[in-house]
Amino acid sequence: MVTTVRNPTSTSEEPETPDLRDVIGPQLTETLPQILPGLFAQMKDELMTAVDERIEAAFTARGSGSGSTSQGQSRASTFKDFMACQPPHFEEEQIGAITWEEFKALLDEEFSPRVEKERITAEFLNLRQTTETVNEITAQFLQKSSFCPDYVESEEMKMYQFRQALKTEIQEFVATAKYRTFNEMVEVARKREIYLEEQRQGKRKAELALVLVKKFKGLRTDGRKGFMGCPKCGRNHSGECRLTVPVCFKCGKPGHRSRECGNAPRVCFHCFQPGHIKPNCPQLVGATAAPQ
Repeated sequence: MVTTVRNPTSTSEEPETPDLRDVIGPQLTETLPQILPGLFAQMKDELMTAVDERIEAAFTARGSGSGSTSQGQSRASTFKDFMACQPPHFEEEQIGAITWEEFKALLDEEFSPRVEKERITAEFLNLRQTTETVNEITAQFLQKSSFCPDYVESEEMKMYQFRQALKTEIQEFVATAKYRTFNEMVEVARKREIYLEEQRQGKRKAELALVLVKKFKGLRTDGRKGFMGCPKCGRNHSGECRLTVPVCFKCGKPGHRSRECGNAPRVCFHCFQPGHIKPNCPQLVGATAAPQ
């Protein structure tokens, strides 16, 4: 058997095995950001479940060891039971680390940008009632004033700003009315609004009645609208004006008057017999001659 020994100084190159870290490193870098959120959420759920189970087991052990409680009834928890759950301990400095006002300021700075607050403030100062009712303008006023506390610090300032937002016809009445609070002022404005609406409805009814009367009169005079007013007598008629031409009222013929008419017979207005007139009526003459 012949043993062959490899020359360590041989110039032939063998393939190198790649480093494991160089292969896994880039893959982990790409995969970890996708895996970690889900992994942390799973760990959190498991941790909360374990804590709940531990608390429940502690209370169950306390309840089962007490002989004074009857089966099926729960026992009231005590401070000792609470401490058995090993709650986290807070130092006094941590409790007073931030005040409520500071917390509100942080929230306001985070969720209420200055530009947005300035826009709402401008809308609040320019708020004017147009077609809105008193209830609607009041709701808008209260909503916007919550973002502008500097302008409604006192009850007087609040009432002044609200009065400026009302209609002129309501504002003038409210300015002279008596009230002590903002709510009383709103109630006065509502009553004034109701009164003005009733006045407007009454005015509309009166205007409608006037229109109907004019329309009815127009229908009655439509038959005479085709004639122009006569320049001689001022009346509406057709044909020649009879004011300048004498017309007999007995026979209806022009050219003479009724006292000059020879066509109509003489008729007594007492007995209505032709041939004589009332002063010469035989009936009247006989009646007056009988007493003598």
